[in-house]
Amino acid sequence: VGVKIILRLVSKFERREDKTEVVISNTLKMFVTQLINSTILLLIVNMNIGFVPSWFPFFGGDYSDFVDQWYLDVGSTILIMMLFSIITPHFANFGFHFMLWTKRCLDRGCRRDPRRTRKLFQIDYETLYMGPEYMLEYRYSNMLTMIFIALMFGCGMPILYLFAALTFFVTYWVDKIALLRIYRKPPRYGSMLMKVTRQCIAIAFVIHFGFSFWMLSNSLVFDTYKQNAIGAGTTSVDEIQKDSYSWVKINQRLNQYHSLAYAAAFGLFILAYILKTLIVSFMKKNAKTKGDSEGEVTSNNYFASLEHEHLESFIEKTQ
Repeated sequence: VGVKIILRLVSKFERREDKTEVVISNTLKMFVTQLINSTILLLIVNMNIGFVPSWFPFFGGDYSDFVDQWYLDVGSTILIMMLFSIITPHFANFGFHFMLWTKRCLDRGCRRDPRRTRKLFQIDYETLYMGPEYMLEYRYSNMLTMIFIALMFGCGMPILYLFAALTFFVTYWVDKIALLRIYRKPPRYGSMLMKVTRQCIAIAFVIHFGFSFWMLSNSLVFDTYKQNAIGAGTTSVDEIQKDSYSWVKINQRLNQYHSLAYAAAFGLFILAYILKTLIVSFMKKNAKTKGDSEGEVTSNNYFASLEHEHLESFIEKTQ
């Protein structure tokens, strides 16, 4: 919570033009900070890539692949964190509600008459009974973090999808009640926050494909590579497993049928996404060009879209 407060204070120095841009900036900062603190650090500390010095704090861990012991040590930590994340983000709502209820009770002298107050000015009374401002960036950053964690490790730990669904379900009802009973009416935000969130989720799907491929291509999950290696004359299963853990030998992972099929599906997904983006961009460009040729208003600034004589007429009417 302290880090989020600091990030919100930092955003004030950016001098954003409107409230939506401020919320977007805060959301991205909080999301990246939460993801690094909760998952990325845990992942790189326990990862072993084989060529870093022992004194280096990162990439010198005990696991060079998603083996069974990794799921017991690191995966269990992620599961516990996701389980607690279903409830812990809402403690702030209950804390704010309790503080607000206490202030209102003291203002009334702990009596049940809602018209009784010690405030001398109307603005002080309204400030007390309007409730605190709903911090939309807190909720968006939490939701993005849960989505990224679930998609990153959900292939190897499918229960993360259930935890993410429970998180969204609980968040929906808690926020719905809190917006009606605790917080004041939030301002109207633009659509840019939703668009930025959708772009982040698209990145999460790409990361999901990468992590899922790495988990499924482990020879301890599907033994296609192990059988091929034994058939080629390798006699030691331990040697096969040790060799298959090498994170740089992509060709051995792609040598498995299911890994190759998964990589092909990933390539088709990327190709379809690129084609869809190009087609939508082309259609928007043509629609904008057609609108300009027909004299339609395409600017967000009303006065900039007026012709010169119309603008003069508007100025004369206002004088």
